[in-house]
Amino acid sequence: MAACNLSFFAGVKASSVAVGTAIAPGSGPIWAGLLQLVLLRRSPTGAWWLGTLLAVPATPDTIRMIGAPELAAMRPGAVLLNVARGTVVDQDALLQALRNKTIAAAFLDVTDPEPLPADHPLWDLDNAHISMHLSGRAQTLMFQRSAQRFIDNLARYRCGQPLLHQVDLNLGY
Repeated sequence: MAACNLSFFAGVKASSVAVGTAIAPGSGPIWAGLLQLVLLRRSPTGAWWLGTLLAVPATPDTIRMIGAPELAAMRPGAVLLNVARGTVVDQDALLQALRNKTIAAAFLDVTDPEPLPADHPLWDLDNAHISMHLSGRAQTLMFQRSAQRFIDNLARYRCGQPLLHQVDLNLGY
């Protein structure tokens, strides 16, 4: 596995953002709550490459929403960045796309399974960059923020105001 160098993202520009309901390329599923960000970056040669950032919840509608057809629809120089959930990407299809250079690289904060077994083939690929999915544990103020959110929502509840940060059980997030 190649070391992840954050300078790789210098000069990255967002070109389009889609939030809401979308249909995956090919015959993929329809999902709600999609945040797919297409990134543009100028390479040292002056060419632009496209990347896709996945930041969606894990719901029945998002399981393997990125599979072989979606990866094949990406440009050969494209980069997949997954900070969502590991189940959003068909891991076998991603492995094949990376091996065959269908896409240039994948930056994965999440995998399926998680943690990724030590003998998984993704670890051996130079174009697979895997980070630990521990962002929640890194937040030193997580418990204080959670307690403050509860107190704020309790006050809103007592005043008859709508609560903040509600979960929509029908959507699954």
